[in-house]
Amino acid sequence: MKTTLSHIKLENQYLICVVSVGMITSLCLFTREFLDHKVVAYILLMVVSLLAMFLDILPVLLSAVLSALILNFSLYNLIILFIFIVPKTPYCCFCFL
Repeated sequence: MKTTLSHIKLENQYLICVVSVGMITSLCLFTREFLDHKVVAYILLMVVSLLAMFLDILPVLLSAVLSALILNFSLYNLIILFIFIVPKTPYCCFCFL
């Protein structure tokens, strides 16, 4: 099924996805003390949902994985060691470790 932006090359769609998630994440990074992690997760979910309406599936999957990893490790977890990453919130995807 062809959508509005699906005529754009696949490489450009990947770039659009990474840049949009990166811009929203950097905006949320500056407002970290005002916004709860649930609000940031909802904003990232809205971005991925908007991208899913207009782009192909593989760039959208990349943006979903990227936003989940950024939310779990960069925004609210400041302790990152070489291999061991300790999540701060119990809501993360990697709590089974």
